[in-house]
Amino acid sequence: MNPLQIFGKPAMKTMPASPLRNGQIIQGKVMKLFPNQRAEIQIGGQKVIAKLDASLTLHRSYHFQVQIKGGIIYLHVLAEQQKKTNDLLHLLHSLRLKSTKTNVAFMKLLLERLIPFDRGQLVQALSLLEGASGNEKAMEVLVYMIKNRLPMSEIVFQGLLAKTNYRQTELFQSFLTSVRSNSGDHPAVQRLADFVEPPLNGKAAVAKELFSVENTRLPFHLLQAAGKIPLSFNFGQWKESWQPFLSAMKNMTNSELNQFAKVNHLPFPIEMKEIEYIWKTVYKHQALLRKEAGEILEQWEGKINAAVLKGKGLDKNEFAAFVVRVRKLFNHFTGTQFVLANRPVDLKQVAEILHTLYDIPSGEKIEKFLTSIRERNLFLSDLPKEQLLHQIRQTISMITYEQQIAKGEADPAANMKAMLLQWLNESTGQTKEHLTRLLQFVHGVQLQSVREADSFIHVQLQIPAERMGLNKDVTLEMEGRKTKDGGLNPDYCRILFLLDLKFLHETAIDVMVQKRSVSMTVYNDTENIQTYAATLKPLLKTRLEELNYKLSQINFKPFAEREKPIKEEIDKTVHGVDYRI
Repeated sequence: MNPLQIFGKPAMKTMPASPLRNGQIIQGKVMKLFPNQRAEIQIGGQKVIAKLDASLTLHRSYHFQVQIKGGIIYLHVLAEQQKKTNDLLHLLHSLRLKSTKTNVAFMKLLLERLIPFDRGQLVQALSLLEGASGNEKAMEVLVYMIKNRLPMSEIVFQGLLAKTNYRQTELFQSFLTSVRSNSGDHPAVQRLADFVEPPLNGKAAVAKELFSVENTRLPFHLLQAAGKIPLSFNFGQWKESWQPFLSAMKNMTNSELNQFAKVNHLPFPIEMKEIEYIWKTVYKHQALLRKEAGEILEQWEGKINAAVLKGKGLDKNEFAAFVVRVRKLFNHFTGTQFVLANRPVDLKQVAEILHTLYDIPSGEKIEKFLTSIRERNLFLSDLPKEQLLHQIRQTISMITYEQQIAKGEADPAANMKAMLLQWLNESTGQTKEHLTRLLQFVHGVQLQSVREADSFIHVQLQIPAERMGLNKDVTLEMEGRKTKDGGLNPDYCRILFLLDLKFLHETAIDVMVQKRSVSMTVYNDTENIQTYAATLKPLLKTRLEELNYKLSQINFKPFAEREKPIKEEIDKTVHGVDYRI
C-alpha cells in the first residue's frame, strides 16, 4: 500500500519513469509525426522520439514492442489500442501466446494499468498464474511484480501472494496455535510469541521463566540454595506441582496465560525479582561458585554417598564442617542463613545442588536468561513511544536478515527469521507446511518493505501492535528523498500512520516534513476530535522542538474530504485502541 496511491496526490515528487528496455511491450499515443517515419510518442508520463516501422495516425494509441539499436528507439506496432476483446486476442496471437480466458483477463489488466512488460515476463507470469488457478489476487501480485521489475520466480510470487492473503499478526498467531501442542517448548515459539502477543506479567511471567531454561533443574536447584524451596522436594515433585501451569504454557497464548495466572496460585511464592537476583548472582560469580562447589564435592561427596547408603547422616563433626562450607556458598543467593538437617534425603539433595553449581552453563547462556527478563520488564514499564520503537526494531531485524549476513552482523541465535529457517530444516509434516507458509509471508514482507528510485525511497512496515495493547497491526509508511548513504532524508519526507483506535476508531495521520518544518493532517470521523487533541498539541510541539523540528500546523479532516477514500485500506491492515505515538 503506497501513500501516494492512498491519498490520491504525490507526497513530494513522482519517482522518475523507468527507461525503456529491449523487448518491452508498451502502450503509447502518437503526439507528433516527423519525416523519415519518426514520431513523438506519449508513454505514460514521459515522451520519447522513436522510429516507427509503420504509418500511424496522429492522436491514436497503439501497442508497441521496443527495440533499441545504436541508441535509437524503434517501436514495432503490434496492434492499435482499442478496448475490445478481439484486439487483446490479436495482441496475444502476435506474441505467440494462447488466447485463454485467464490470459486475456491478465493481459487486459496490464494494459488498463498502463504497465510496460516484455514477452518473457508475460510468459512467466501466465505460467505462475496457471499454477495459482488464475485467481484475482494472484493476478494483482503478478501485475505488482512486473510493474516493480521483480524476478518472475515461484519464490517471489508465493511470498507476495502470502503477504496478500494473510494479515501479519493473525498469521503468526495462527501458526503459534497450530504448533504449541507439539512444539511449545521450541525457542522460536517463545520468540515469535514475544513479538506478536502481549507480554507475560506477574505469575505467568514467573512460570514461563522457570521452565523456559534448557535445563530446568538449574532454576530449581538455585531456588533451593536460596531457601525458596524445601530440600525435602525433589525435582519430580517440583515439576508435578507446576503441572497445571506447564500444561497451560504449552497450549495457551500469552493473553490466555495471563488470564489463567490471575485465577490460579503458584505452587511456591516466587517473584520475578527473586529469579532475576539469582540469575545476576550466578552471572557475576559463576567462576567462584563453580570452584567452591567443586571443592566441597571433592571433600564430602564420597562421605555423603556412604551415609545415604546406610540411611544415616554424616558424623557430627563432619556435618558441622560441611554446613559451614555450604552456608558460605549458598549465602551468595540469600540473605538468610541456610537451614540444613543431617538427614540422608537433605544431604543427597544438597549434593545435587552442588553438582548443578559445578556444571553452571556458560556466561553467554546466563546472559540470555537475564536479557529475556530485562526486555520483558522494560517493555512493561516503557512509554508507548519506546514500545513502538522496540517493535519496529524487531520487525526490521526480521526482514533484513540476509543483509545482516552479507555484512557479517547476523546472529542466528537471536534473529527470528534465522530461528524459523533452522526449524524448517529440522521439521516434517504439518509443522513444515505451517513454517513454509509463514516464511513465504516473511519473504513477501521483505519484498514490499522498501522501494527505491535514483533519489527517492519508499518504506512500508507492518508493526505487530497487540503486544503494545492495541488490537491489531499498525501500518507505518515513509517516503522521501534519499540521503547519500541510501537512507531516508529526515529533512524532506512524508510519514503515514494507519490505525483503528478504540475510541477514535478509523484514523490516518499524514505527516509532511519540509526543511524540518512539520505539518500534520489527521483524518478521522469522530466529532469534536480537535477538542480532544488540543490538550496534546503543546506536548507534541515540545517533543518536536527537542528533535530540532518545528510544528507548523495540524489539520483535522473527515475521511469524506479525501480525493480517494482510505477507509478500505485501513480495514485491511490495522485495528487497535487509542495510542499516543
